[in-house]
Amino acid sequence: ARLVLAAYGLKESDIKPEYIKPNQAGDKMKDGALDAFFFVGGAPAGAIAELASSGAGIELLPITGAQAETLRRGSPFLPMTACLRPRTRMCPPSTPCLSVPSG
Repeated sequence: ARLVLAAYGLKESDIKPEYIKPNQAGDKMKDGALDAFFFVGGAPAGAIAELASSGAGIELLPITGAQAETLRRGSPFLPMTACLRPRTRMCPPSTPCLSVPSG
């Protein structure tokens, strides 16, 4: 999350971070007590799928353009890919993303 914030010119002190588990974050978003959260995990991610099916109106945001290039220069282990196995309509196959290779 800190790497992504920095790529967009933000510091951790610019936001009000909460260090909670994904299902707790999902519950807080459903309740309107949280605006956004970062999640890194493999598909299908239970907390994300549950939040998406709850009707909470979430949106997955792509990381593209200059910000993605900044991240890739500083962290070459993050290759640019596309959503290859979409699990919901929020992630069409053309959605660009940074990935963390497994294995």
